Amino acid sequence: MDRFQVVLEGEPLLLKATKEPFSHDRSPNTVLDSAYRLEDGGMSVSRPVGANQFVRVDRLTVFLAKKLNFAAQVSVETLETSLNTIERYILDDDADNNYHASVEGRRITRVPDSDVAVASLVFLVDYDFSASV
Repeated sequence: MDRFQVVLEGEPLLLKATKEPFSHDRSPNTVLDSAYRLEDGGMSVSRPVGANQFVRVDRLTVFLAKKLNFAAQVSVETLETSLNTIERYILDDDADNNYHASVEGRRITRVPDSDVAVASLVFLVDYDFSASV
């Protein structure tokens, strides 16, 4: 998660973590469009590869929100572009930082009874884990 935060908060994305880690609901309207949150979907797989060494695969989801501002199509297209940019930068970051990420899914939905769309990008993240104490 630390590497994802570095990528999301760094150039060129410059996003900020939401105040509430489980929702965009408490993000002020002035920063909603530049806020992200990460959801830890848990460990999918843990395989031993040697003495006290494991390969783990976790599911991490990046969420973005965007006000529709009566321009829903433009807002959705902007979210799509943002998801593509995040995907590119995460995939570029992984090789240099001892993990491998792959995209498992993505979607954009409208929050019911609101003028906000939420985009999500689901990654499977493969990394080494040492069980040594």
